[in-house]
Amino acid sequence: MEITKAVILAGEKKPVWVAIPGGMESTAVSAQKALRQAAEKAGISVKDIGSITATGTGSQYIEFTDKKLPEFLCLARGIDSVLPSTKVLLDLGARKSLALKCSRGKAIKLAASSKCAAGTGAYLKMVANIFNINTDEMSELSFKSKENLEIQTTCAVFAESEIISLIHNGAKPEDILRGVFKGLAGRIYPQLLELGIEKDVSATGGYARNKALAAALEETLGFKIIVPENPEIIGALGAALIGRGPRSES
Repeated sequence: MEITKAVILAGEKKPVWVAIPGGMESTAVSAQKALRQAAEKAGISVKDIGSITATGTGSQYIEFTDKKLPEFLCLARGIDSVLPSTKVLLDLGARKSLALKCSRGKAIKLAASSKCAAGTGAYLKMVANIFNINTDEMSELSFKSKENLEIQTTCAVFAESEIISLIHNGAKPEDILRGVFKGLAGRIYPQLLELGIEKDVSATGGYARNKALAAALEETLGFKIIVPENPEIIGALGAALIGRGPRSES
């Protein structure tokens, strides 16, 4: 599910943010709603906001912004503000996964997912629908697996048929789900290889909270990845920081 985020920076105060799930409304309407809720939470009026910057999927449809920025620029700036040790950032979104090599808030190199229907969220949502559970329940169930079952198909469209076939052949749900998370981590891994893996590796996006996916990625990488507090707002935070103006360099 697409989530619209709004972050407000006011002086030296802690950022104020909201995240609202997408529905039948347009991107522009969802953005207006998120901004209004964030302003109310900050105790200000939308009219008091000096600059509004948009980023991410659908940002081109938001007309009330002062500027629009590519997502990778905002992610790099956002992660630098909360985890400056990050050398490689992996953003796990609903429609795509994006890997960035970062340095001091700048994006040096990026690698986007290229497989069909490869978005982390879209893929996991498809699997969740097969089992009639949510992605958090998928994560919990996968940790009960005792078998090393592999999902061979990398394309989400064909993976659905493979998973249904495994169910009909008597494979346990927990084993299938463990294979799903392991396969997804294996699909993401080449993006990191393309950049050159270097610690620290951090994960952002709403699906960075998924414990089974994090565990599968860590098993593939051979070391821990870092997930910041509120990983879903890092891109919006970076947009707000860039929109506020140049930072002071020490």
